[in-house]
Amino acid sequence: MKLDVSESIERPPADVFRFVATDHVKNHPRWDPQMSLIQETPGPIGVGTTIRRHRGGDETWVEGQMEITEYEPDRTMATVIQDGSVQVRSRMTVEPEGDGRSRLTFTVGSEDAPVDKMEEPIRGSLRRIKELLEGGA
Repeated sequence: MKLDVSESIERPPADVFRFVATDHVKNHPRWDPQMSLIQETPGPIGVGTTIRRHRGGDETWVEGQMEITEYEPDRTMATVIQDGSVQVRSRMTVEPEGDGRSRLTFTVGSEDAPVDKMEEPIRGSLRRIKELLEGGA
């Protein structure tokens, strides 16, 4: 099963990509405060980068790992996320919309988890990303 969710943001694609992808480890907790990330591989984020995940909520904590599988600056970043026995593939794409605007799209897919239950949390994250970026982040 696959899910696509997108949001229009009043910032250029390079700014959106930098905030969401290039500075992912630093910024992810800003739009999802229940997530803690630690980059395990040295250097800038790119294909092969691994990141340890620690997610809390509802009195349960999930430890996991993500690996960057695709990275095209100012355009797209894809990951494979392994949280326990659940694997999720995600892809983030930034596209220009004109007048300095961008369309940010998150695509998630999994054979292990019901992605339809991920839609509202992803929409919430996109709203917070939009607020942060349009607020000057």
